[in-house]
Amino acid sequence: MRPFAFFAVAVLCISGAAIGQQKEMLDVYAVAGAGIGVGGLDVGASQSWSALVGGYLTKTTDNYLNFGSGLQLEGGADVRIMQHLYGQAALCYGNGLWGIDKVVEYAGGDKTTDQYSYSTLGIKLLVKPTFQVLDLFTVYTGFGIGLDFAWLTIHRTDVGPGVNLSARADDGQWPAFAFEGSLGLDYPITRSIIVFGELQCEVMNFMTSQRTITNSNYPDGTDWNNQIINYQTNATDRDPPYSTPGTNVGIRVGVKFPLM
Repeated sequence: MRPFAFFAVAVLCISGAAIGQQKEMLDVYAVAGAGIGVGGLDVGASQSWSALVGGYLTKTTDNYLNFGSGLQLEGGADVRIMQHLYGQAALCYGNGLWGIDKVVEYAGGDKTTDQYSYSTLGIKLLVKPTFQVLDLFTVYTGFGIGLDFAWLTIHRTDVGPGVNLSARADDGQWPAFAFEGSLGLDYPITRSIIVFGELQCEVMNFMTSQRTITNSNYPDGTDWNNQIINYQTNATDRDPPYSTPGTNVGIRVGVKFPLM
């Protein structure tokens, strides 16, 4: 078994070194991974109470919203500017997948649930210096800027004996500028396929401009009846916009296809 393992490693090294000599002018790529949010907006705790009136708290769990947490998908192209310097342009998509469920429940069946779901879409431009390692791997760093858009939907329900209320809120966000950074490693499998892994960091923050509540059967005059809420800074008759972080660290793997 050991001779076979040594032979396999030797083949990979020799083939990688030979293929790694080529310097592609243009490649396209696709990458998938997961983002880990750094910081978050406190949207309230999930709680369990022993009774609706006069009860005591039996369980609590904090909930934080970060638009950068969850699935990350990206597609783009790298263009060689000079021997060890590339430019990168990409289209990025993010999705919170399971989102956040904030639940406040009481013994006896009364329960209020807020289900948060969100997604992002953006573009980014980076400059990528590269460094050859033993003519086998290519290590690269990247830094640049991005422009991201975010969408947030909250589904609220109130259920209990004789109660069945629901509503939907859609929060509009101002576009957010992002600072982008990456550190990765390329390995050529063949002359037409390169696999890579990378760590990515995005620093961005979204401001909520408006909330639109629809499909509501809550009574008029309550916080969750059908309405449009506009947020404005320095206004005396409305709340200011609130900020939701999107800063994250991503772990991703992908594949490149040299074209030139």
